[in-house]
Amino acid sequence: MVGFNSMIRPFYRAMTPDEDGLPTVGRTARSLGVRSSDVTVGPDGSIAPGTGGMSVAPGSPWNLPHYRRPRSLGRGSTGHDEDRVFEVAEDRVEAVSLVVRPDDRRPELHAFVEPAARMQLGDYERALAATRPAWKVVWPR
Repeated sequence: MVGFNSMIRPFYRAMTPDEDGLPTVGRTARSLGVRSSDVTVGPDGSIAPGTGGMSVAPGSPWNLPHYRRPRSLGRGSTGHDEDRVFEVAEDRVEAVSLVVRPDDRRPELHAFVEPAARMQLGDYERALAATRPAWKVVWPR
């Protein structure tokens, strides 16, 4: 399922790079993963589609909130300079049983990477981590 107009689009997230230059995996807003406050976990430990997930910005790094973009990016960016802006293609997310769902409140600026079908929290976190090689640094170049 393609979440935005049946075309593959890029999505962006500012994250702290690991030693190999790829995003650090973790449960923070600055890593490849999801904070427990960003998902609704059912009593059985599962997460359903449409209930939240890891935040990404569609279309452009400028759609990231100013406090997530590294300061060195300029134009009002106030985030951590040790972070990098990473890009991933939607089809790479979908390849690991995840989907990108636009945020109904601001679809042009925000989206969620969620499970494509109900899955356990641990499986969801492993699916997010499986996208790690697909994330490419776009800032700084």
